[in-house]
Amino acid sequence: MGGKDGALIFNPDEYFGEVEAPGKLVGVPDAYAVYVIGDSMLERYQHGEVVYVHPYAPVKKDDYVVIQIQTDGQVHGWVKRFISRDDKVLKVRQLNPKKILTFPVNRVVHVHKVLMGGEA
Repeated sequence: MGGKDGALIFNPDEYFGEVEAPGKLVGVPDAYAVYVIGDSMLERYQHGEVVYVHPYAPVKKDDYVVIQIQTDGQVHGWVKRFISRDDKVLKVRQLNPKKILTFPVNRVVHVHKVLMGGEA
């Protein structure tokens, strides 16, 4: 679900439907897809595009990811580019406008790798 500033609000009680999994995700438990909200990741991903996420693939520098952060009692998520994670902070890159975002590790719920984007 889309929220403020393009954030995705992850609510396990809400179900919005299914999309066909691309070949790389067929049979992957807990794989999911989300719609990109806003233009913070232009030129890579556009508003309304679907990104397909592998929740168990290892994440490395410069991978595109869905980060899930605990904020105000809800889990908010963003599609960003992974920079690094240590015991204190998660660092990701936003493309539009270009900037680096940091999140305290104790608020990070998940960092999942985006395998591909496209239309549903």
